[in-house]
Amino acid sequence: MSDQRSLLEQGLQSLGIAPAMPQLHQYELYIREIRKWSRRTRLVGDATEQVLVNEHILDSLTAWPIICQEPAKTLIDLGSGAGFPGLCLAIIAPELVVTLLDSRRIRTEFLKAVVRTLELKNCTVLNLRLDRRTAPASQINRQFDLITARAFGPLETILEYGLPLLADRGRFVLHRGPCSARELEQEMALFNDLGLVQLSHAYPVFGQNATGKIIQIIRRG
Repeated sequence: MSDQRSLLEQGLQSLGIAPAMPQLHQYELYIREIRKWSRRTRLVGDATEQVLVNEHILDSLTAWPIICQEPAKTLIDLGSGAGFPGLCLAIIAPELVVTLLDSRRIRTEFLKAVVRTLELKNCTVLNLRLDRRTAPASQINRQFDLITARAFGPLETILEYGLPLLADRGRFVLHRGPCSARELEQEMALFNDLGLVQLSHAYPVFGQNATGKIIQIIRRG
């Protein structure tokens, strides 16, 4: 067994995920594609295989135990970039219909190539910029049970552009970095203004002596 596969298996098992062999192979192909494309696009800089597994793939999948708490059929990943976390989740959950959205064409070309290579039937790639001048296409409004975003922008931006896409009983599941007391206070005020509730979950960061945070955001009531 390769070191890469061993690292993947151990990490997945620690998250309560028991992947089938084809899924492990898909993750390995995914890593290969990232490294190949990164020579010209710098998707993840000069990340080693260990960094790709620990800090990107497994870190993305820390959201899976939280996502499993409520049934969901559709997910959109905002600013998907190299596919973290959306594409990682699409591999482990073939029953989940996943949309990977990014505004940069080179990134969506990469994502489309990976979806083809991995033969992911549950995954669609959308090249679209969400901003105040171009509202999301009506066909994706209120269509998603889950919204993820790992590097889309500030929380206020994620909520501004994500809320129109969220189904009535949908939720955000977001990886969050450290926040100051003032930032937390501002976030709580924002949630109150928008009628939202936040649930926070801590998790151990793979390969580091540190703790990360994922927040769920749902509509109040």
